Amino acid sequence: MSDESVCVIEGCLKPPRTYGLCAKHYEENLRAKMGPCSVEGCDTQARSKGLCNVHYRRRILESKPLCRVENCGRHIVSGDLCDTHRLRLQHHGHLGFTRPEDWGARSSHPLSGTWHWMRRRHTLGAEWQDFWRFVADVGVRPSPQHKIQRLDPSKPYCPGNWCWREVEIASEDKKARQKEWRQRNPRRSKHYDLTKSYGVSIEWYEATLAAQSGVCAICRQPEKAVAKETQLPRQLAVDHDHVTGAVRGLLCSLCNTLLGNARDSIDILLAAGEYLERYSSAGRTAGVLQER
Repeated sequence: MSDESVCVIEGCLKPPRTYGLCAKHYEENLRAKMGPCSVEGCDTQARSKGLCNVHYRRRILESKPLCRVENCGRHIVSGDLCDTHRLRLQHHGHLGFTRPEDWGARSSHPLSGTWHWMRRRHTLGAEWQDFWRFVADVGVRPSPQHKIQRLDPSKPYCPGNWCWREVEIASEDKKARQKEWRQRNPRRSKHYDLTKSYGVSIEWYEATLAAQSGVCAICRQPEKAVAKETQLPRQLAVDHDHVTGAVRGLLCSLCNTLLGNARDSIDILLAAGEYLERYSSAGRTAGVLQER
């Protein structure tokens, strides 16, 4: 009595898969029945309809019409396109061949890093999503010191909104644009600085300033320091713990500098107070004796 839990081939203890045979013996049995590929000169094992996998797929492909792209000659794979043109349409949005014949892989091009950087920042226009069209428009980098910069920063990199500029000039232009933007958007600029430096919002700053009646939390005086660029009184500085980074309040420039020079030490500030009180008392006593 045969054991149905193992392969029917004598000596094989593997579990059966099909017709009482394990996967290995079923494959060997199938090969013995089908023999080699029926295509002349091909000795590969036949898999379906007397053909090996390669020739079977080739026969199916040849039964399909040709790609709709002119002079392509390849058979369609999806829709009315061959696999090459299907991928080109998927990646670039068009079927044109834009890569120059004298260039190989895109990654070997010197502008590949620049193009990828612009794509990662989501600042690349639809016209330049195709790398080779981007290369055809911008040409060769004039020198290693040049970089691509937008003429209008509010628009993406695209034909008509770019130029080559030297790094130093580009840096100066960037600073000028940042300065202009800060002047046009003072509240947003303040919010950006507060968030970046202290992790607080402009709403927190305005609420704290109102709670302090617009004056320093220590000396109870308004800010007297003047900004060089505007010649207007500066805003109160955000005071924070230099160890934990916790924000405490708003101080004028003098009081903020005082705490910084004292290293936020209560002992130093108390010692300074005692020192001033002692010599102030001595000065008052000396003045009284001179009057007498």
